[in-house]
Amino acid sequence: MRVIPICYTVVSPVALQELTTNKRSKDSGNTFWMRKSRDVGNSYYGSHGLQTRVYRMIPSAGVNQVFGLLDLVRAYNGKTDVAKLNIDLRVDIDELLPIIDTAEYLGLVNVQQGDIALTDLGRKALTARMNERKKIVRDQLHSLEPFADIARLLREKKELSRIDLGRFVDRKFEHGSDLGRSVRLIISWGVFTGIFDYNGESGKLIPKNDSHTS
Repeated sequence: MRVIPICYTVVSPVALQELTTNKRSKDSGNTFWMRKSRDVGNSYYGSHGLQTRVYRMIPSAGVNQVFGLLDLVRAYNGKTDVAKLNIDLRVDIDELLPIIDTAEYLGLVNVQQGDIALTDLGRKALTARMNERKKIVRDQLHSLEPFADIARLLREKKELSRIDLGRFVDRKFEHGSDLGRSVRLIISWGVFTGIFDYNGESGKLIPKNDSHTS
């Protein structure tokens, strides 16, 4: 494990707050990790030594948390040890890993042998203006579950209720933890990137190009 010098003054307080504010639900003891198109087990160093996490294809952290993480990794010159990041931030590994996994799911970071590093896409997203940042993430989500299926359902049905979205996620991903939180995160990422709109009053997802008629 490498030891990398840190200059705390370059770490954004806002990024740190966003990264650590929202806590993972512990109702079932399951983390909101993701599985990619193929089963992948990546290693990290946790409190119990070398461990392996398995992915489920579903976002496990919010927009601000992910970009807060990217800001922090950039402060470590773009690469650091996950365990060191965990220790220096003084947060539980169970709170940090879902954020890392979401960033990796989006292709913004790469995690190998316990190290986390910004990808070229992650660096590009960090330096981009907001509209370009949204487009970068949108382009990633279009080919990822569950957003590819949600976009297809919206094209077919023209709208999707929050309840139906929850049922879809629960059925497709055999969700055993906080389903409500996962639905909120999916809606948050979809609205942020412009994949769809969400009407809070009706509780319905609407295709972006149809939102003005609903």
